[in-house]
Amino acid sequence: MLSYFSLSKAKLITCIALLIGLTILGYSTVYRAAWGEKSRTDLTVYLRAAEAIPAGENIYAVENQRHWHYVYLPLLAILLIPFTSLPLWLNALLWYALSIATLFGTFWGLKTLFRDQERGWAVISACFLVALPPLLNTLTRGQLGVLSLFLTLLPFVLDQSGKKFTAGFILGFAIVLKMSPLLILPFYFLLNRNWRALAGCAAGGFLFGLFIPIVVFGPELHYAYLRNYYDAISGGTGNLAHQSYLWGELFTPFAGDNQSFYAVLT
Repeated sequence: MLSYFSLSKAKLITCIALLIGLTILGYSTVYRAAWGEKSRTDLTVYLRAAEAIPAGENIYAVENQRHWHYVYLPLLAILLIPFTSLPLWLNALLWYALSIATLFGTFWGLKTLFRDQERGWAVISACFLVALPPLLNTLTRGQLGVLSLFLTLLPFVLDQSGKKFTAGFILGFAIVLKMSPLLILPFYFLLNRNWRALAGCAAGGFLFGLFIPIVVFGPELHYAYLRNYYDAISGGTGNLAHQSYLWGELFTPFAGDNQSFYAVLT
């Protein structure tokens, strides 16, 4: 009885400490985004692209207050159109809440992949500690990292539970939202001859990458946007990468606050 009470008390203290920590982090995130001297969030990039759509502006040409450009496929900007009328502090709070929810969803997903729950929690905790610095960075900067991580893991969880087509469909959405899952998961399904998952991935990719944007923009403008996206991303390769307008924001290995490999590692 005493040991059970002690365990429950320890869990309660842990939950309270976690809640306080997340609240402080959330306030810092919203403050840095909306009320600080300089808006320190990528969320304004996504919202600026969303504002450009009804205004008839090129989503890849517009800039946020810090002169950063949108570097994703059009879907994210489309999804954020309803939020452009909200104040920035509220959008930052909602984005932070979504990131925290998907972070806990990632923990849940990892837990389901382990048969030995005790060993699973030990591995998950170790991974969390190793990944804590970049996790805090992506949370406080309003980035897509945590959401993308959850959407990359979810197809594994759904596939293990027998929902193969749904797993592929979610993967298709994740790929269109942010390209990084494309590097791993389709090949995993292909090597395992998981045709239903691959069919779901193709269906999700078609719906979110082609059908919805074509409905919003029309085929000609969407094709032009796909060309813009390809030109922007491919501009980071080759000997002329330093001439790209995204060099300072995305590609240069000599800056500590962009999306280059150097910035990620340091």
